[in-house]
Amino acid sequence: GLVFLLFFVGTEAKLDQLLEDWKVSLLGTTLQIVLSVLVCWGAGQLFDWGFSQALFFGICISLSSTAVVLKILEEFGGTSSLIGRQSLGILLVQDLAVIPLLILFAISNGKSIEPFVLTKQILGGGVITVLTIYMSQKGRFKIPQWLTSKENEDFQTFTSIVLCLGGALITGWLELSPALGAFLAGLLVGSIDDGDQFIAHLKSFKVLFVAFFFVSVGLIFDLNFILENWVMVLSMSVIVLVINTALMGGVLVLMGVDRITALVSGCLLAQIGEFAFLFAANALKTDIISQDMYLLTISAIVVSLILSPLWLTISRKLLRISIGRSATIAFKSIEVE
Repeated sequence: GLVFLLFFVGTEAKLDQLLEDWKVSLLGTTLQIVLSVLVCWGAGQLFDWGFSQALFFGICISLSSTAVVLKILEEFGGTSSLIGRQSLGILLVQDLAVIPLLILFAISNGKSIEPFVLTKQILGGGVITVLTIYMSQKGRFKIPQWLTSKENEDFQTFTSIVLCLGGALITGWLELSPALGAFLAGLLVGSIDDGDQFIAHLKSFKVLFVAFFFVSVGLIFDLNFILENWVMVLSMSVIVLVINTALMGGVLVLMGVDRITALVSGCLLAQIGEFAFLFAANALKTDIISQDMYLLTISAIVVSLILSPLWLTISRKLLRISIGRSATIAFKSIEVE
């Protein structure tokens, strides 16, 4: 579901606009991840956590949910607004950061990294960088005219799915994020002439596969554990939302983003993302966290995902009270024409 969602985002994204904000995306995200780890390291001094535990919690809270953020963007301002573009850029950098974070996490656990895997990741990252630069310089792509004719509608759908899953397969084999490959495939489809025809045939797939993602999140939800520990789970989730909002908002202000955009973006990216499930599973397997802590972490991730739209709604009302502008107005007031 996440792969198809990123594919559709790629078809609608403007590569030149994303690259225009690369300083905010790259430097801002890097600073946000470092600060998240430092905050958890400081908290670990109070709770007697080891470095691996502090690193684990810091990584988890620093990664936002691409699926949830994009669904919220559709409701409020879309990816064409300034907040949407900056948030999308940050999410993509976070997806790219998962690989070096996994390597760092493995090293902190005393594991060695296979040279072949590391080589694939480095070469894959280089190829993707070159491809992205080429696509930004090329602008538009032409494809055979027979492929865009109305008689080949089924083949257009098939071709788009092959590009989406093929891109995900290639980046997955390179030990990079499959969602990143799907996004690049979406950029390619969105850059071809008559690409709108391809996208129109895939709208029904978007709804279906995004639903798969949210159903899978629901399957992870352990209702009995949450009912027994609801105070701790809810407290942990709210604390994470507050910390992430403050960190991301503060970092964006430091990067020169105006206060309203920074606050709204911080609220938008405050939840814990789906990649945290991967780190939680690795931490449990390597005995960095106990089974109870694993269940608590998983529960906090799911609850933060559920609370994310409510958190942005509350922020909208607080903005209206404090500065007379809601989050919705902030989205629309800075929309790119």
